[in-house]
Amino acid sequence: MDNISFGLSILCSLGAATSLVLAIFFGIKNKLKQGTAFTGLMFLCVVLAYVPQLDSIKGGFVDAKFNRTLNQANDIITRLSQMAIINAKVGYTTLAWGNRMAAGPYAKDKQAILDEIDRQLVDLKASANDRREISRTFVNLIGVDLYYNFRSTMEQVVSEKQRQAGQATGQKEKNPESQSAYEKTIAEAASWRRELGKPYLVETFSLPEILIIPTNLLDEREQQIAKQFRDHLITMFNECSKKGGYTNEAAALIDNLNSNAATVIAKQAREMFGPTFEKDH
Repeated sequence: MDNISFGLSILCSLGAATSLVLAIFFGIKNKLKQGTAFTGLMFLCVVLAYVPQLDSIKGGFVDAKFNRTLNQANDIITRLSQMAIINAKVGYTTLAWGNRMAAGPYAKDKQAILDEIDRQLVDLKASANDRREISRTFVNLIGVDLYYNFRSTMEQVVSEKQRQAGQATGQKEKNPESQSAYEKTIAEAASWRRELGKPYLVETFSLPEILIIPTNLLDEREQQIAKQFRDHLITMFNECSKKGGYTNEAAALIDNLNSNAATVIAKQAREMFGPTFEKDH
């Protein structure tokens, strides 16, 4: 009987390991339903691997007598918690990186999966620090998406400023002042793009530090709008950090951008900055 119990434990352990590999594989392939199914199977195999260590289960009630000491029972719970943390890391990493270069699930759908993972971690008494660490890369990548939203929107404004300055140099009555203003605009725009385009690491990403307003190219009204836009994105990111994933507002914004980024960004810039684009052609 002991040999049978031992064999069942080994078989279930192998099943858990195989299910984990398949969950990762299907997650990378953006087949979330299959990935989620194998994740559930993995947890089932882990639990079954420890069932032979129970001496008996009486009747239809949860009345289990452990064959080992209470310390051994606590060890089982600890191992299950550790397995849940590993699985959560796989889930967050897969959803963070797996769909960034191709069409994938909506942000709101990814968050629904992550909410379920987080509930499992809470049930298994995973610490708040562990859960925060697990979600850090995923949250930072939300910040990267918000950064590109800011950068693309402000690029619309900067490009319009350049266009208007260039148009002024093409007027019939050319003058040194307009040519100098145009050259200055080009230089300021290039400087802003270099500063905004500096490399960063996702693991140490800081949204407030990277959202640089092209102050020297904007008038007072435009600077105020840009600051409000910047502050709103930072607040949105901070809320995502507290949640450990997408808020409803962030998910709606990212999904909208992913639907047709060029059109959405152009519309957003013109709605925010209005009169700046009065000379738009």
